[in-house]
Amino acid sequence: MVGRCRVVFRVVIGLAAALLSACAMGADGGQQNAAGMSAYGPYLAARYAQGQGDPVAASRFYAQALRLDPHDPVLATPGFMAALQAGDDAEADRLAGDVAGNGLAQLVRADQALLAGDDGRAASLFAA
Repeated sequence: MVGRCRVVFRVVIGLAAALLSACAMGADGGQQNAAGMSAYGPYLAARYAQGQGDPVAASRFYAQALRLDPHDPVLATPGFMAALQAGDDAEADRLAGDVAGNGLAQLVRADQALLAGDDGRAASLFAA
């Protein structure tokens, strides 16, 4: 019983911390689109989906967050990885160019170049 209470307590504390951090980020006038929507909600939902082992939902939520804040570098890498895990090739291809310093993204970019017939660029990306 004590072990179960500890688990429940940790979950409640984790959720409270996530909600408070989201509120704190929004308090300073965080990024919002014209409709007043913020990427924080979809980002938190994506993180939760990842924690639950649901890459399809995580990819969908990261894509939603990136639509709301397309230039956020914090969203690009996990969004790309979630898209790969979910098998969403179109989203992974789209995000590969926004992810720097990631070997998998570089392989996707090399594959894109190869499919486009740019053998020289593909070879340099594969070699790097």
